[in-house]
Order: sequence, then structure tokens, then C-alpha cells
Amino acid sequence: MKTVDFEASPRLKGKACAASGLAYAILWSPIEYLLGGGYGKIAVTWVISAVLCGIGLYCYLRRTPFIYKVSLESWADRTYTKGRAAYLAKSIILGLLVYLAVTVALTLVSGSLTWDTWKNSLLGTDITILLVFYLAANSFLTYSEYYKQRRQ
Repeated sequence: MKTVDFEASPRLKGKACAASGLAYAILWSPIEYLLGGGYGKIAVTWVISAVLCGIGLYCYLRRTPFIYKVSLESWADRTYTKGRAAYLAKSIILGLLVYLAVTVALTLVSGSLTWDTWKNSLLGTDITILLVFYLAANSFLTYSEYYKQRRQ
């Protein structure tokens, strides 16, 4: 596995922040409502998403380039080169499966695995979903920019 550094616009981070904030608000809010999170919890989700979109706008408007790293010949690189949409979907699904497995394990450690304890665990650690969306979007956009610069 080979790691390559490249310089690119900070707009990538801005796009990743905005995309993950919007995905978190749009995809997680209905699930949160169905799990019984209430309107207060949904409002907090939307506020966090708005703050993340604001950070994304700030990064999008910056002029100083960032240094990004990509790992060539890795699982992520091979999956990205096979299909971009499949890479994004696999990244999100894999992150969500790891998140669900960890919440089940933590619920088992803390007591018994019942629907109520697991639901409360999901609602209590839902900010991790935002991290899953951000990491998937950031990785996707970083590989996209790397291959775009490489073609030129």
C-alpha cells in the first residue's frame, strides 16, 4: 500500500462538511422520529447539521490549499476505481454496520439486550452517524479529486 500526498482546494472539505450535514439531517431525522427521539432531539439534529453546513461554507470560501492523503492499492482505492457510486454506498453501509455492531456490543456489556435499551443507545450516540457520513463523503471527494488531478 502506497500513500500519496497531494495539494488541493479546501473546497473538498467544504463539500464533505455540507454533504454530510445534509445527509445527517435528511436521512437521520425520520429514523430518529420513528425511534421516539422527539422534536427536541430532531431540532438538535438540524442545528448540528446547520453548523456543519456553515463550517462547510467557510471551508468552501477559503483560498489556502490543503494537503490531502490517499492510500493507493488499498481496499478503498480498488473499490473507488471499480465504481464511484458503489464506493460511496459501500462506505456508508460499512460504517453503519460497524456502528450498529458496536452499539449492540455496548448494550450487551451494560446490561441486557432489549429493544428499549438498544433504542436508547442508538439515540444517545447518534452523533456517530454524522461521523460515518462525513468520513464517507470526505474519502469519496478526496479520491475523486486525486484522480481528477492525475488525469490532467
